[in-house]
Amino acid sequence: MNGYAPVYRSALLFNSYLYRSERAAFIAWTLDALRRSGRDPQGLRFLDAGCGTAELLELLADSGCRQLYGIDIASGMLSVARRCVPQAGLVRARIEEESLAAESVDVLVAGDRVHHLLEPSTFFAMAQRVLRPGG
Repeated sequence: MNGYAPVYRSALLFNSYLYRSERAAFIAWTLDALRRSGRDPQGLRFLDAGCGTAELLELLADSGCRQLYGIDIASGMLSVARRCVPQAGLVRARIEEESLAAESVDVLVAGDRVHHLLEPSTFFAMAQRVLRPGG
């Protein structure tokens, strides 16, 4: 993925209008669900697990969310992500590792990521561990 990182956002296959629209709709739905539950997204801590070049984090930032974090295994993807969402805290890590503090995030997003894992159950174990109560 590192070699592909510089062109990932412009690649037709992964970032066509359809994919960009789906990502935007997903974030809009997420923020709406949070608001309907009485939570203010701007005060919540978000984690994008497998953030790639941070398209989801960028949409959250554009929506006024400020506590943004991402993890990804590919340093090249994180280099692009840092340029696109400089205010996000980004860490090179595997979802399967316990590199994140327990009960440290309110909202976990992971667009098109879980099916890439050898053991998808590790994602759900990580989610259970890092989400705060009510997350």
